[in-house]
Amino acid sequence: MPETEHTPNRNIPYPTNKDFVPEGPANMAAIAGAVDAANTGEVDFLQAGVVQASDWSFVAGMENSATCALNSTGATGGVAWLPSAAIGLVRSVTATAALKALKPGSLPGPGKYLTVGFELTPATWGAAATVSVVSGVEQATQKLAEENSPAVTAGKARVRDVVILNTAGVYSIVSQTERRARSTAGLKLAFTEQAGSYSAKAGDFVFATGTGSTITVPVTANSLTHVFYAQGSGELTVKAASGIIVGDFTSAASCKLLANQHLLLIGDGTNVRIIAGEPQREQKYSTANYTKAECEAGVTPSATRPAYVICEQPIHTIGGHPLLATGMAAKAPVYVPAGQSWTAIPGGTIEATTILL
Repeated sequence: MPETEHTPNRNIPYPTNKDFVPEGPANMAAIAGAVDAANTGEVDFLQAGVVQASDWSFVAGMENSATCALNSTGATGGVAWLPSAAIGLVRSVTATAALKALKPGSLPGPGKYLTVGFELTPATWGAAATVSVVSGVEQATQKLAEENSPAVTAGKARVRDVVILNTAGVYSIVSQTERRARSTAGLKLAFTEQAGSYSAKAGDFVFATGTGSTITVPVTANSLTHVFYAQGSGELTVKAASGIIVGDFTSAASCKLLANQHLLLIGDGTNVRIIAGEPQREQKYSTANYTKAECEAGVTPSATRPAYVICEQPIHTIGGHPLLATGMAAKAPVYVPAGQSWTAIPGGTIEATTILL
């Protein structure tokens, strides 16, 4: 390609004749650098959806209850890869601003409901996206409206649904649903070492070294957080900023990690979900005395973890099901599934040892 040939708005230099021989590496390095710089966003290259958890995240509002003009309660925007009939996907970059005066094409009649979808349309590469709304079909109940969201318009991407209610000509939003697709490239983690308690941010890989510390993780929708406890002894508490942490055998506001245990968590907007790793699940031995009434009513070792129970009297039932006509032999280990109870018929107070698995 001639060195003097240029294309308008081109930011990648043409190679010169000398760049095709070993004597001319400098200009080729400049070309490679320009190509890398042109791929703004780097790792999010051609991955559909928004990139960061904050991109196009907003709460819709009713700007005018008489006309059903919709807006956003705050500024929104960001980076998103959107569908394009010409090249497949277009990378849009939209400066954050409040949405205003978005009027649905059709509205529900009095006492009826209808879902309205917020959609993004791409322009040219790197330019701002356009926001529009599309109406669904009128429904008799909110539940039916939520179940009958309008189809996504061709060439657009849906980011949010709202259900509109018409109360004697006054329109209101009765529910909202997050609809953003998320590029996996935005789910990247940044390493941070913390020796004490710490409130993690979306995208943090928290390398915790402080015994007895608490790591608080965000519940923001699509926020990814990884917590690794590196200390040799003691426990680390992992706590949801609000709501609960939900996993295979845990459903509580917080959980514990022991040395070298870890959790990979993602927020859903209300709670935090464990998607890899698991909290403390070490064996725990406990011995307790139970009255005759307690043994007859049933004793549940754990709502979330299975257990072995060793009882000084024969165990007769597990989960309401009889074992043997005479029960299991006294002091024989009996497996009790999570959430199930065991019963025994003692003559008085008895002792039982529980081993949580």
